[in-house]
Amino acid sequence: MKKFKLISLVFPTLLMAAGTSSAWAAPAVTNVAGNVQQGGQITISGSSFGATGPNVVLFDTFDKGTVGNRISTTTGSAAIGNWSSTSNNIANPTYSSEQSLNGDSRSMRIRWFGGSGQQSSGPELFFPSVGSGSAVTISWWQFMPSNRSVPGTSGNEGPNWKWYWLYDSSKSWGDNSDYVSTCLSNNNCDAMQGPYGTRSGASSGVWDSDWYGTIFKKGTWMRFTLSMKNATSGGWAWNQEISADRHSVPFDVKNIKTAASGHAWNSLTLPGYGRDDSNGEAFYDDVYVATGNGARARVEIGEAATYSSCKKLAILPTTAWSSTQVKATLHSVGQFKANDKVYLFVVDADGSTSPGYGPLTVGQSSGSAQSPAPTPTPPAPTATAPSGLNISER
Repeated sequence: MKKFKLISLVFPTLLMAAGTSSAWAAPAVTNVAGNVQQGGQITISGSSFGATGPNVVLFDTFDKGTVGNRISTTTGSAAIGNWSSTSNNIANPTYSSEQSLNGDSRSMRIRWFGGSGQQSSGPELFFPSVGSGSAVTISWWQFMPSNRSVPGTSGNEGPNWKWYWLYDSSKSWGDNSDYVSTCLSNNNCDAMQGPYGTRSGASSGVWDSDWYGTIFKKGTWMRFTLSMKNATSGGWAWNQEISADRHSVPFDVKNIKTAASGHAWNSLTLPGYGRDDSNGEAFYDDVYVATGNGARARVEIGEAATYSSCKKLAILPTTAWSSTQVKATLHSVGQFKANDKVYLFVVDADGSTSPGYGPLTVGQSSGSAQSPAPTPTPPAPTATAPSGLNISER
């Protein structure tokens, strides 16, 4: 939800009605210095970035691996961090050059060719526990070739592709505030359910988004991003999907129960699950995982001056964060090429997004002060929305 500063000389009545005693401002970028290119480092100056940034525990472009080899779990095998385990896994997650986000690098290939009706998942990441009051953000790009099937399509049980599985590894299957998003149709996942989990035992009553319409299409790269705050009350969940066709926010919910008391999130499996299928194959790229109170905060570049209009976005993992300065490294520029014009966005820990700063040119240095994109005229102030309404981050 975007908020706008109210000027007390003009709107004193509205200020009193809102019960606001201090002004609030969205992030604003005033300068970007450094190399806006693959591997470059940049320093972003501005205001109202917030005091807390993300703890980035994984960013994997899969470019460090050898094509055909199994996804590595060794230290330094990803751009940031590394996967924890690929044991007991028959989906055979491997480095591949068949499909990649920018066309000239690598991705992770998953094949559900196990045979004998076996079911399997992708590599697993263990990360510092995200307990009550803390948050997690997971994001990646995924692609399924047009001639491939959602796993399980050819079997007796039917399609079942869990894009991810977020859970507490210390809890049992029946007592876990876990989350998955499940594709149950081979027709561009037009039967999509989630995020949801086991929802039994102590986890009963935890938020469940149930069925929704995804923008996923075979033959097209799509980015999926999920941010959640762990809480028995007052939690939130925000989900974004972007592709060449659309920029969508399927849900943005607040004041919800996202986990049972004592339940944390400390594990991610990507993909979460798939039924055996001789034609089941998918690719994943630019996997990003961040934790902590500032997990939702991030820096991104996009092709449009307005964030909600972007159909190409690339997360730039941050290395330092303060309310007036952020440092980031361009481990990947996503789908952008040299000489593309991009705009930079800073998102704070509450999900408020700065106006686009730029245009910047990919492959060139930036340092002199540039004018940010025009700030959209804020709408007229309205009454505070009741808790629980769907107010999208755009």
